[in-house]
Amino acid sequence: MLILPVVTKMDSKQIPYACIALILLNAFVFFFLQAGDDSKIRDAEQYYESSGLLAIELDAYRHYLIQKGDRAPEKLPNHVADSV
Repeated sequence: MLILPVVTKMDSKQIPYACIALILLNAFVFFFLQAGDDSKIRDAEQYYESSGLLAIELDAYRHYLIQKGDRAPEKLPNHVADSV
């Protein structure tokens, strides 16, 4: 939510340069610096799958659910190959 105090009518002497600069900076970051994020996400997913973290986390999650008394461990895959 953007709240702008309106005291007087805007004219060319009261241009909010700082606000315009912040809007342009945010637009630059959003459209240009985040452009390659899809490839970084794919690289992170490939590393996650190849590093064996899935098996470690799956076993820990299954153990947590058993301690909690939930029946969800039956829904989880038994092997890492089943989940990939």
